[in-house]
Amino acid sequence: MSIAKVPAGRGAAWIGQSISLVTARPVAWIGGTAVAIGLNFTLGWIPVIGWILNQLIQFLVIILAFHFAQAQMRGEDFDLDTALDHTKSRLSRLVLMMAISTLLFFICALPVLGALVAAGGIDFLMQQQTHMPELSWTSSLIIAFGGLVSGIASTVAFAATCFTTPLILFQNQSIGNALRLSLNAVRRNLGPLLIFTVLIVLFLAVCAIPLGLGLIFGLPTALASLYVVYEELLGKAEAL
Repeated sequence: MSIAKVPAGRGAAWIGQSISLVTARPVAWIGGTAVAIGLNFTLGWIPVIGWILNQLIQFLVIILAFHFAQAQMRGEDFDLDTALDHTKSRLSRLVLMMAISTLLFFICALPVLGALVAAGGIDFLMQQQTHMPELSWTSSLIIAFGGLVSGIASTVAFAATCFTTPLILFQNQSIGNALRLSLNAVRRNLGPLLIFTVLIVLFLAVCAIPLGLGLIFGLPTALASLYVVYEELLGKAEAL
């Protein structure tokens, strides 16, 4: 299947398009986010079971947000039953992909964690001290190198996984194909995706300034933007 290549300016346009989606249906986007945040906060007080339920809720929120964004962009009515039925047929792959993503990012964190252990800085994290102990130049260099390796690995992992959920959900791709297509889409559109990433991070930072209250608008916009980008780069192609 083909992957679109777009000009760098699309990076900023994707943000504007996502804001338009949210402002066009604020009750659904912002209301849904408020409910999800409320449930997340409440379940956070329940050990183990609360964490598990929160993961399920976050997974469901992402899936429904993608379905809702697709319906909006294509001028269709959103039907919850249809969305859930559609998801059920791909549920095992979606859950497995989520587990693979989690494992990949854990592996990516190992270099910096190993560097902290080697440099003696792990005690700072484990004991939750308020001040970082003084480290030697060598220890600081080890931690910096570990952070660099983890950062590069995490960037590659994100590139390989960022579009996997909609590729599996809407185009019925296998996990292997979804990883390959996601990585190729990012590689083919590094310019606009870099601009998009910088802008969405700045946008969320601004939203977080008023005691985090602006995130009630920022989070659904960021979630909608993931589908907007997918739709333009990969969503118009036929499934294999």
